[in-house]
Amino acid sequence: NRLDLIQVLESVSPGLGKTVEQSDSYVFHKGDVFTYNGEVACRMKSPLNITGALKHNSIAKILPQLSDETLQVKIEANTCKFIGKRKEIKVAFDSEIKLPYAIVEKPKEADWITLPDNFLEALGLVLESIGDDEEKFLANCLHIHPKWVEGTDNTQIMRYRLKVGLNKPTMIKKGSIKNLLNIDAQQVCETENWIHFR
Repeated sequence: NRLDLIQVLESVSPGLGKTVEQSDSYVFHKGDVFTYNGEVACRMKSPLNITGALKHNSIAKILPQLSDETLQVKIEANTCKFIGKRKEIKVAFDSEIKLPYAIVEKPKEADWITLPDNFLEALGLVLESIGDDEEKFLANCLHIHPKWVEGTDNTQIMRYRLKVGLNKPTMIKKGSIKNLLNIDAQQVCETENWIHFR
């Protein structure tokens, strides 16, 4: 289904970038689609049963050109064909996965905890007080504490008290966490090097 594919790709788009090999691509593997840019990693069940990488720019341009509700997808050599009733479009396809998505630890199902109902409200408010200057790390991060979330731009500071449920405080760059507002995150999990939301 073309619209399902578009929705899934939009959902994992926050992990796109140009900093890591294939970070400008959607990577399909074992029934999932991944994106990873060195700071943000996104994973979702894939409607395509393929293994390899499709560049974001290529697929984002072709899907709107096809009007069919259902598409057939074929992989041939280094191309991926999207076939509708009247139109067929080919895009470059890399069957070799180079994206180091495995660096992101996969949380155990039992480790997920439910976020407080007002977590996204707190996040939205605190993000407004965080600066955009990448060179001032502390003034460019959200501080998630087990009992509050807070941020500053070195002129103002905002703290929103709520029990997040984490075991230890975490600093996350504003650019990396702002996309949570669009996904209706309901659960959180900590692994050794990552904080995960779903």
